[in-house]
Amino acid sequence: MPIFFFRLGKLRYLLDEYDQAEAAFKTACEKAPQGLRVFADAGGLMQQKQYEKTSDNKHFNDAIATIKAMHELNRDDPRAKEILRGYW
Repeated sequence: MPIFFFRLGKLRYLLDEYDQAEAAFKTACEKAPQGLRVFADAGGLMQQKQYEKTSDNKHFNDAIATIKAMHELNRDDPRAKEILRGYW
């Protein structure tokens, strides 16, 4: 059930367990590929938080890649453009 994994990811995020949250969101996406957009949004948030917590550039680069992928899913959605603009 994808909603279970989405809720688990949200709970893990609230507990500052970002690696586990990201894994739960990925599982939700795998179980409901049409929900890929939801994962892209959530995944970008997880990676941003991981970067803020660790200052590891890998997480920063992962967040950028996820947000770019989110933009590719729907080029007309202004959210990805706004988020990317905030990074530069």
